[in-house]
Amino acid sequence: MIKKVYVKGVLVGVLDKEHAGERFGDLVVYGRTDFVKGRCRHYLARCSCGEWVTAPLGGMRRGDNVSCGCKRGLNNTKSLKRGSRFNKLTVICKAPRPETTNKTGHFYKFSCECGNKKVLPRYEVVVGLRKSCGCGVS
Repeated sequence: MIKKVYVKGVLVGVLDKEHAGERFGDLVVYGRTDFVKGRCRHYLARCSCGEWVTAPLGGMRRGDNVSCGCKRGLNNTKSLKRGSRFNKLTVICKAPRPETTNKTGHFYKFSCECGNKKVLPRYEVVVGLRKSCGCGVS
């Protein structure tokens, strides 16, 4: 039996058991839609603020689509306070952009529960794309 997904009384897609419940940043996938742009099928997701969005699954996995846009202005303007915790990472201080990366934005030095210290992009840590230094500590 196929379960259809309705938003405000409008059929927007069908439940996709393979990807339903997956979380990417603030988005939780509910199902696939009939909308295809290029070769990318779009999926229905709900943001943590309650807004519904459609986005390609590949974009969500890469981190291109991690929210509905509700936090767009917030993530780049507030600085992180020393000692703030994000999952297994604790803020040490602001850091310059590493020369080995092509990413832009603000970078911070974090301390992981395993004892490692690493410079990471602020955005990836704040939205939950990076939960640790990569050590795999549970």
